[in-house]
Amino acid sequence: MGGVIAIVFISVAAAQFLGTIVYLVNTGLLWRRLETRYKAVHESIWSPLLIANNTPRNNGLFIRWLWNREFETLGDSASVALAGRVRSLYVWLMSGFVAMLALFALLAITR
Repeated sequence: MGGVIAIVFISVAAAQFLGTIVYLVNTGLLWRRLETRYKAVHESIWSPLLIANNTPRNNGLFIRWLWNREFETLGDSASVALAGRVRSLYVWLMSGFVAMLALFALLAITR
């Protein structure tokens, strides 16, 4: 039983790794799009950048902006679709993280 859980854990971890790369690429594209086309929105979430100025406060403002679906007011279908994809990826990654914690706990119990 522990071997199966370990394989599932490794599979979820690999999916999380790849999902994180996809999330970061899409988030970078979204932030660049906001910076160039929607300056006021970009500044309202404290002008985040993928590496520089990437603070917990900026991340919280950005996640709240995504979670409240404030991006739907942009009016640009490509930007709305990109923000929706980033939001979906975020939800999937958080779900995967919770699944990894549960699998880790199961691994500890079965050993």
